[in-house]
Amino acid sequence: MISPLSSSLSTGLAGVQKGMSSLDQSAAVIARSATGSASSSTLTQNLVQMQAASQQVQASVAVVRTADQTLGLLVDTRA
Repeated sequence: MISPLSSSLSTGLAGVQKGMSSLDQSAAVIARSATGSASSSTLTQNLVQMQAASQQVQASVAVVRTADQTLGLLVDTRA
C-alpha cells in the first residue's frame, strides 16, 4: 500500500517542480517583453501559460496533500 502512495507523492512533487519551472520561464519572457522586444501575442501566450502552470501547481499540491493525509491515516491506523 505504501508503494502507490510513494508513487503519488513523487508524481505530485514532480508536477509542482514542472509547474514552477514553467512559471519561471513564462515570467522571464514577460519580463523581457518590458523592453518592447516581444509581440502582444507572445505576451498573451505567456500569460495564459502562467495561468495553466499555476493551476498545474495547485493540482499537484492537492495530490501531495492527499497522499500525505492518506499516509498519516495509515500510520494512525497501524499505531
